[in-house]
Amino acid sequence: MVNVIVIDDDPLEGEAIDFMLKKERPHVKMIGQAFSGPKGIDLAKRSKPDIAFVDIQMPGLNGIATTELLKKMQPELKVIIISAYDNPNYIQNAYKLGACNYLLKPVRPKEFFSVMDRLCEDITTIPVQNQIEKAQKKIDISESKAIFNDEKSKATDIQLALQLLSGDIQASNKLINMFLQESFESTQGN
Repeated sequence: MVNVIVIDDDPLEGEAIDFMLKKERPHVKMIGQAFSGPKGIDLAKRSKPDIAFVDIQMPGLNGIATTELLKKMQPELKVIIISAYDNPNYIQNAYKLGACNYLLKPVRPKEFFSVMDRLCEDITTIPVQNQIEKAQKKIDISESKAIFNDEKSKATDIQLALQLLSGDIQASNKLINMFLQESFESTQGN
């Protein structure tokens, strides 16, 4: 599940994003909306979202300053600026402070889903890559060759490959953890 927040002084923006996600991307959930920069920062602190949609023009703390504070607080957060302003200075500042995208209002569904799909893929593949890197560091190559020679390990490898290809990240993580545990136990027994 990928979690999203919306920081926009217009409640309709959040409602529109929530509607599109529920209808087209059920694996992505809008977990909250804030109507100002400071309230959005507080919401992000409490909810730790994966993605934040931030309006550029809000009273008080604007979207550029909000983005900067969000990225300092949670560097891995993906920030998408949404704006009615096609101003090169806004766009340049947004990217400089860590925004990963800048969408113009009204946001077209095709563009919205293209950005969401790319970010969701980035967000969900990073944990699997980290698990694989940890596994590679924990297991010596010569020991891993011996482990992979038994039928159970071969079956696990095939299962893992199929689940990774199908995009079943949770099941893949379970298999990786099981493999790590078994590998650790077999190296402890030697």
